[in-house]
Amino acid sequence: MPQDEQDVTFAPNISREREALDWTQSGETIYNHIRGMNPFPTAYTTIAGERVKVFASEKTTGSGEAGTIVRLEEDGFVVATGNDVAIKVTLLQPAGKKQMDGATFMRG
Repeated sequence: MPQDEQDVTFAPNISREREALDWTQSGETIYNHIRGMNPFPTAYTTIAGERVKVFASEKTTGSGEAGTIVRLEEDGFVVATGNDVAIKVTLLQPAGKKQMDGATFMRG
């Protein structure tokens, strides 16, 4: 179906800053951010000073200071957010390494 060129809009380029996860936001917002950035350009966070791309997550429960890992689970690790919806990181990629599940990453 042809589009009317007068109605076409353009999305702005996504900057590096917009790819970064802001753990003070709500869990729902972070979850949707991760999904929206996958597969490219990919959301990222910093863990122990290392940049880590986050490819998949799940919403779960948990509380604590936003951005802190509050518990480990069999298939990932849970990070506190700005509300009571925590995020379980299930698939990530440290810089210079292959993708791995969150539990493997936490085991080192």
